[in-house]
Amino acid sequence: DIVPMDQWKVTVTFKNFLGVPIRKPPAFHEKPVLSADRNFEGYFQNYFSVGMDASVALGVSQARASCAGRCCFFIGCGKCCYGAQAYRTGVFNCCSVGLSLKDQMLQMRSSTAPAATAPMESLEVPRIRQLLLSNINSYGSGRVVLSNQELSQSSPSDHLLEMIAFSNSCAFGWVMAGGRAKVLQRVAAVKFTLERAETIQIDGEAWQLPAPCEIQVQWHRSVRMLRPPTCPPGVWQGRQSPGFWHPKAKAQPRH
Repeated sequence: DIVPMDQWKVTVTFKNFLGVPIRKPPAFHEKPVLSADRNFEGYFQNYFSVGMDASVALGVSQARASCAGRCCFFIGCGKCCYGAQAYRTGVFNCCSVGLSLKDQMLQMRSSTAPAATAPMESLEVPRIRQLLLSNINSYGSGRVVLSNQELSQSSPSDHLLEMIAFSNSCAFGWVMAGGRAKVLQRVAAVKFTLERAETIQIDGEAWQLPAPCEIQVQWHRSVRMLRPPTCPPGVWQGRQSPGFWHPKAKAQPRH
């Protein structure tokens, strides 16, 4: 079945970084600007995150580039590789530092109205280790992390993202073990500044940022995706419902 889905744009801006070599993943491309700043853009349909899980994804990507890592995935032990990289969440370090959000502030817009009529609002967040923006009902190899009530309010084509924060590695591990995450806000756009080099990822492709930067996430366009059919049975099970992806989901037209 063909279903509608939102595509989101991530813009990463490094201030006064002209002439400095930057290694980036294929998911990002540089956008020329008439200043000393460097702008990079990438797009996602599923989720964007900064923090713990992005560090794990980066470690797995680096491991897969090695002979041992390729062999591990070849014999079907890819989950073991993820387990080996779990130390990057800081689970063995009680003094792990939080994300370097400037002033612990996010600029966000919760309305899908045009930006000119719905300006950004400030949201102060406590010390967190990970920020996740999800466009779909599942995360981390198909785990449905939203509650039933939040699922009923969510859609992959409503021009909104579910914003979730994890305060520590235990909270992240709880979700990986099948627990539920609490949605802080449903947002149409987010902007924040990182005061040190962090790790981000879009749809599983990680990037170790080379320096502090400003990140903005905003709606880009609607795309059409293929959804597995409801027959034969077996594709859909548990809390993974085909109705979430239905073309008549609660989409909010963009003006």
